[in-house]
Amino acid sequence: MTQEMAACAIGARSQMARTYLERHLEKFEDCGREELIQHGLRALKESLSQDKELTVDNTSIGIVGVGSGVGKGKVEVFRLYEGLEISGFLESASSEGQQAEAEAEAEGQSMEVDS
Repeated sequence: MTQEMAACAIGARSQMARTYLERHLEKFEDCGREELIQHGLRALKESLSQDKELTVDNTSIGIVGVGSGVGKGKVEVFRLYEGLEISGFLESASSEGQQAEAEAEAEGQSMEVDS
């Protein structure tokens, strides 16, 4: 028996991550590897306490799946990224998160409020 999954979150405090994944599920099919990693990091960030951040010390990224490009359709072996290998991913996720917060704040300020 095989089960196909598009997104999953397990473990302590995983409900917030699952909620993020469910809200963005329709976007995943058209995403490349880098975008999927960013979604995974954003989902993980949603599950953190407010005073915590993702760092190279508390985050690892594991990738396995069907290859694209030259080896399209070929199953890739599991690869674990840790430490400085993931610093670029974390920086990208952090800058995108700050941009999204700024946009949400700008929308909130420009919204008309009934009195």
